[in-house]
Amino acid sequence: MKRLLLAFTFSFFILNSITANDNLSKLTEQEIKTMLCHKWKLTFLEYKGKKKEIPSKLPESHILFLPDGRLEEYEGKTKYTGTWSYNHATKTITTIDKDGNEKHAIIELGNELFIMNGKYKGFTFNMGFKIVV
Repeated sequence: MKRLLLAFTFSFFILNSITANDNLSKLTEQEIKTMLCHKWKLTFLEYKGKKKEIPSKLPESHILFLPDGRLEEYEGKTKYTGTWSYNHATKTITTIDKDGNEKHAIIELGNELFIMNGKYKGFTFNMGFKIVV
């Protein structure tokens, strides 16, 4: 029974992941841009399959994609500005900000959850955001 439950759970997560990526490919460029244009709170980082929630004791980090291509980032009370663009063919976001020019592949994008990859000192990881309402 445990093996059956484990197999079902594993299959569910695999199918959910495939469905999420498939849903992203069905969205138009404008739909994706519209979905991105919100304020997002960084809630977790994922590296080599290990997910780490952002501790509540740390200052909150937010990113805000504006429809005109401007970008606002907040680390606690500190605000940084930049620009962003989206490439529909590659499903990537290019940001130009305090960290320079970076390309981020969109891993998942939904009404409440947004995951994109990032790089820091040669390490590639995923950043998970929840929408701020």
